[in-house]
Amino acid sequence: MTVNPELFDVETDSDELTDDTTWAQHAALANEVLQQLEGASLSSTFRLASGAGTFYEPLCDPQYRATIEDTYEETVAPFLLGGHKKTMIGVEYPVVENGVWLDAPRQPDGTSCGVMVIAQVYCMLKDNFRFTKATVSADDVAVMRLRIMWMILMQPA
Repeated sequence: MTVNPELFDVETDSDELTDDTTWAQHAALANEVLQQLEGASLSSTFRLASGAGTFYEPLCDPQYRATIEDTYEETVAPFLLGGHKKTMIGVEYPVVENGVWLDAPRQPDGTSCGVMVIAQVYCMLKDNFRFTKATVSADDVAVMRLRIMWMILMQPA
């Protein structure tokens, strides 16, 4: 199994967001993740040999707060700004003054990232590579969540 990080980059208008260095890093990390996951059960615990992976801690555990803030300020924010400058020339970058870090998850029902990934694939299957409310309604997301819950509940013990 191999990985192709640039898959759908043109269709999603993200082909100019990353340079060759970033692409190579993403490809190497993705291939390493694939090597770790091949043949592993979903309950497996593993560590990447490169140690280069970062994490998203959705429960906002105070133990990881400083690491999450540093990762955002030093990596995510500059990446987003760079992508904005390359793709939205002449449009001012939106800045939130006095931003507040949340102490707990604030995603309302139906907006968890897993459901959003499924909704994005649903858009692609409908030949619409733009993720819009016109393509995926709130009702669509609610149905997707119920289907996922049903699939999980129907798994043998």
